[in-house]
Amino acid sequence: MSTKKNIFYNTLLSVSQLLLPLVTYPYVSRILGPSALGKISFIESISQYFILFAAIGIPVYSIREFGKLDFNDKKGRDKLFFELFLLHQSFSLFLMCFYILLFFILDGNDLNPYLYLIGGVMILINPLLIEWYYQSKGKYDFITKRSLITKAISAILIFLLIKKQDDFVIYYALFLFSLIMNVLVNLYSFIKEGPVFSYKNLDFRKHFRPLFLLATTTVVGSIYITLDTFVLGLFSSFEAVGYYSTAIKIVKLPLSMINAVAIVSLSQVSSAFFKNDLVAVRVNLAKSLKYVLTLSIPLSFGIGLTAKWVIPLISGSEFLPAVRAVQILSPIIVMIALNYLIFVQLFTPGHKEKTMLLITIFGSLVSVCANLFLVPKFSYIGSAITTTATEFTILLLCIFISKEKFQINFDFDTLIKALISCILFIPFFYLIDMFDLKDFVKLIICFFSCVSSYFLIQRFAFKNEIIFVVEEFCLSFFKNKILNDKKF
Repeated sequence: MSTKKNIFYNTLLSVSQLLLPLVTYPYVSRILGPSALGKISFIESISQYFILFAAIGIPVYSIREFGKLDFNDKKGRDKLFFELFLLHQSFSLFLMCFYILLFFILDGNDLNPYLYLIGGVMILINPLLIEWYYQSKGKYDFITKRSLITKAISAILIFLLIKKQDDFVIYYALFLFSLIMNVLVNLYSFIKEGPVFSYKNLDFRKHFRPLFLLATTTVVGSIYITLDTFVLGLFSSFEAVGYYSTAIKIVKLPLSMINAVAIVSLSQVSSAFFKNDLVAVRVNLAKSLKYVLTLSIPLSFGIGLTAKWVIPLISGSEFLPAVRAVQILSPIIVMIALNYLIFVQLFTPGHKEKTMLLITIFGSLVSVCANLFLVPKFSYIGSAITTTATEFTILLLCIFISKEKFQINFDFDTLIKALISCILFIPFFYLIDMFDLKDFVKLIICFFSCVSSYFLIQRFAFKNEIIFVVEEFCLSFFKNKILNDKKF
């Protein structure tokens, strides 16, 4: 499948990941409230940490390694798959011992045993998902179609089963149900391919060093990703966790859509590195940087400005304290997108595992110190400040090292032009806010005003090539797929 189609399907998947919470979260947050959602977020932060640790960097490493193999080399691909799958499953089983031990340590912290049990089952089942296998084969159409169906089923079940505040365990169990559905579909499709499994000639040792570095980077990196929620749960209240988790969810909603290009292009970049074609690497990265900056900066502006309208719409007035946290966190949309891009498209295929480890260690140290200092004093606002400061620190390091190691120049031109294009958002917001309208109406008016002004400025004043590519793709899709119903 072509790169354009992969990007389309991965973007479609990302949009669905964006839209589903917008459909279900307003309902769920009003039924469950900040405390129940805080309990779920607390357990989720723990289980996700173990899931990341158990993966030992395989999701990214596998795409890089499969990219080096001939697509028709079935024997070699089967061998690589089983080596990585067995490593993933083994680590998951090993880490369950520590997960069970942690339950007894945290048992006095008003911990819900059913939530903890669900999180444990997720850790055990996650290796069976083998999503990285389908990503390495570029089967984003399969991933997208499967995910859309399972997400639709999950959304229906949420509205059918979540009726009162005590249903928060059922709500978290639906996360597990969705994972199981995806696992079953993936395994069925995998078995149909007729893989040839043999214990002979499996070579685990060659994966240990790069996976160890990637796993250490992942684990250390996850400290600053999940530590904020964990520390907040220990030093503050579950209500505070609920406010912060709501804020971080809203801010991170568009990230999967922005990051779609990075993961799809990884195989191409890995192949370019393998051939030592640094020119192709720089060209690919430059295009991706322009795309990320063009899209992430207006999203960051928009979410930060409209937080006072978005929070009541998505979560209800009970979550209004989260508005300030959203405003503080909104810049991380740009920072995380850039950090992810540089890690996935430059450092990982460029075999800079040690560099990634050092960056994440430094970022984690910043996160730990800031969390322990700010959270006891400022609660969830301290968590928001810490997360923003940590991501900014990592971004500075990524930009500096990219220039030093790969002679990559950061695209300040696109950055400045995107910021200039967003200036009109501010008067639009304050003008619309003056009128006595419902928040939903204000948000719709502001959205179309800001999108229109940004598009016009970027297209006609700055002639941004990304805008032209998106425009051409949308027109082509509409003409060929919708009007003529033909494959494009």
